[in-house]
Amino acid sequence: MKILLFDIDGTLISAGPASRRAFNTAFKELFYTEPVIDDVEIDGATDPQICHDIAIATFSRSLTYDEYSLLIDRYVELLYIEIDVETDFRVMPGVSELLKTLKGNDDFHVGLQTGNIEQAAHAKLSRAGLVEFFDFGGFGTDSADRSEIISLALGRAKDFLNIREVYLEDVFVIGDSPQDIRAAKKLGVKAIGVGTGIYSIDELMAEEPNCVVTDLSDVVSICSLFVA
Repeated sequence: MKILLFDIDGTLISAGPASRRAFNTAFKELFYTEPVIDDVEIDGATDPQICHDIAIATFSRSLTYDEYSLLIDRYVELLYIEIDVETDFRVMPGVSELLKTLKGNDDFHVGLQTGNIEQAAHAKLSRAGLVEFFDFGGFGTDSADRSEIISLALGRAKDFLNIREVYLEDVFVIGDSPQDIRAAKKLGVKAIGVGTGIYSIDELMAEEPNCVVTDLSDVVSICSLFVA
């Protein structure tokens, strides 16, 4: 039994600048100022970390709990709107076919490990028509730290599957960023880099994952990685 944890942005889908627009508008509405977003690394970061980094870049301070809660609530509302009108939204090559193949095989159990807060993940996967393929996951709602997100996803996998233990050698993290690979290696699970995000194959290879693929379009070959 293999547990496969997929990242969303850059791995399963591209939402274009929809998230950036939603964050930008939410900040302006709440704080009446233009946020400093261009200096913040969004790709590979978790939503809580993005909010923190934008606040530091804009105000030179962290957000209070109440400020963060208000910001995230408004961000989600705006994201659904922005996702719906985003013309550059796309599902990455091979993703739909791969997920259908995995869903039809009892040897594979598919979940998420994503920096998106759970509502944002749902918004993006809904637009892509992919919600049905994921039974459990870890989200930016849970933590700003991706390794903790993966750990929580595995705990939920145990609950969903009603098993007592998850063997780390049977867990695969699939993502497009160095952060995905680092988090997987920190926990001792396998990492597969996918070159459909902003990071090059060489940048992903530099993190020494178990494997790097250009994209997920060769479904047979991708599935073979999970049973090797």
